[in-house]
Amino acid sequence: MKLKYSNWVIIFLLFSSSLIMGQNKYVIAKDLKWSEKTALSIMNKYPKAWQIDGAEKPKWDYKMGFALLSFEKLYDKTKNPKYLDYVTEYANELIDSSGNIKGYVIKEYNIDYVNQGKILFDLYDLTKEERYRKAMVLLRNQIENQPRNASGGFWHKQIYPNQMWLDGLYMAEPFMHNIRLS
Repeated sequence: MKLKYSNWVIIFLLFSSSLIMGQNKYVIAKDLKWSEKTALSIMNKYPKAWQIDGAEKPKWDYKMGFALLSFEKLYDKTKNPKYLDYVTEYANELIDSSGNIKGYVIKEYNIDYVNQGKILFDLYDLTKEERYRKAMVLLRNQIENQPRNASGGFWHKQIYPNQMWLDGLYMAEPFMHNIRLS
């Protein structure tokens, strides 16, 4: 029996979609809240959190910090350890046992490096791992010495003298507030 071209296309699509769906680590139940559906979709698409923005290797980046802070909040709400594990795996891959952050150069005075530091407060509170506390101190030292404009606002980066970017408000100030409470 000869199959028509359209039948082959249908067979191919069914086969390839089953392969793709089979790669998902997490099943997304219909009765989950949208916050969990979104988180699980991200975890299925990006098995390693450092891949979230399409990165090819692990990096300490504000985009991951923004997303992973949401995963921490979701863990706080659900107590489902897979959300916290996703955050912890990212932090452990980028922070060594001495608190050094892979790829981090303090002399760049890059506000973008501070954003993902906000995930460290909960990680330290939950685990008491010294690497997280030491990394927070490293980031605090950056902020304390961050170049400022004439009005006292943080420069966005060392390479952008006197430029104060709006996103610095949600990166640096919340970190500074939390580090003072720690």
